[in-house]
Amino acid sequence: ATCTTDGEKTFTCANDGSHTKTEVIPALGHNIAQHEGQAATCTEAGWEAYETCSRCDYSTKVEIPALGHSLNHKSETDATEDKDGNTEYWECDNCHKYFSDEAGKTEITDKSSVVIPKLPKNGGSVLWIILIIILVLIILAEIAFITYRKLHADAKEKKL
Repeated sequence: ATCTTDGEKTFTCANDGSHTKTEVIPALGHNIAQHEGQAATCTEAGWEAYETCSRCDYSTKVEIPALGHSLNHKSETDATEDKDGNTEYWECDNCHKYFSDEAGKTEITDKSSVVIPKLPKNGGSVLWIILIIILVLIILAEIAFITYRKLHADAKEKKL
């Protein structure tokens, strides 16, 4: 007998082989094992909860195809003094992974790599002020040097 089909057993007389008796062996029925379902992901198939039989190939497994990525384009944005910016990337609405390409083939594993940090507060104007001060000091030093050379040259002429 199998799980779904009756079997039979035949007995033969030890004294006379022409005498036989056949008995039906009822089908065994499935020996069911329960299995939990698993949700499909963007890249891997899943399945619904299902049953299998430990004695035969019976199974109620139904595969759920992989979902595929649902990519959302994130344009490049400039950083400001108040807000971080970011480089261009695509984010999957399902698995929330980042990708550097529209096809979702090249994953960005370090999500912080797309962030362009905020600009320092007044950082630009402070740098300009420092540069202007340096230029003024250079000009003053040049004027002082020119004046020194002229005074030195005038003093030499008076001695002659």
